[in-house]
Amino acid sequence: MSDTMASVVFWRVFQALGACVGPMLSRAKIVKCSELFGSSQAAQMLSTLVIIMAIAPIVGPLLGGAILEFGSWHGIFWLMALASAVMFCDDFFSTGDLAAAKALHKAHRIVF
Repeated sequence: MSDTMASVVFWRVFQALGACVGPMLSRAKIVKCSELFGSSQAAQMLSTLVIIMAIAPIVGPLLGGAILEFGSWHGIFWLMALASAVMFCDDFFSTGDLAAAKALHKAHRIVF
């Protein structure tokens, strides 16, 4: 727990910076995929992302309320920790070389 107001503000800014990373990383991945798959598929992926980001403020409180019906705020914390770990692993292990991904994509187009 924070002892001073300055500490509260510092940690709140730190939390806000962390919250801003998710949407920016998702858009950056779409830009990276546009280099691989083309602008048409990137536009389709971006529209899907926008739909998900529009639905999330509706589903989030509903899911949080459902978790609180069966448990406490600890359940929400652990769900968020699990989701964060899954997304971190996805980002960490899927940031391969774009040239290798292009070659693999091109090979799959030739075979299929």
